[in-house]
Amino acid sequence: MRVSMYRHRVTLQTATESTAGSYGETSLTWSDVATSIPAEVRVIGETEGDRGEQVQGGATVIVTMRYRSDVDQESRFLYGTRELYVQGVMPDVRNRELACTCAEKRT
Repeated sequence: MRVSMYRHRVTLQTATESTAGSYGETSLTWSDVATSIPAEVRVIGETEGDRGEQVQGGATVIVTMRYRSDVDQESRFLYGTRELYVQGVMPDVRNRELACTCAEKRT
């Protein structure tokens, strides 16, 4: 593991569903688990698609960091203004590093 490759800082968040309103509608709120996590953020692909009359884009991003046990597919990372939703979590054999495949959704 090379420490110099972790030059980016990300925030790890988890989602919480809460009931709001008199009709029982639910809303999703995100809360910080950890901030300023050293990581490497790499874009490995860009996507673009039509949704009605809007063109929406996104990216596939790999976030690599030291191993953490609290990252799962219900998590997301904040990298600056970018929201990276975790799609897959891949620890190395010795649980030293963690690589997360993430989807960035842009509007």
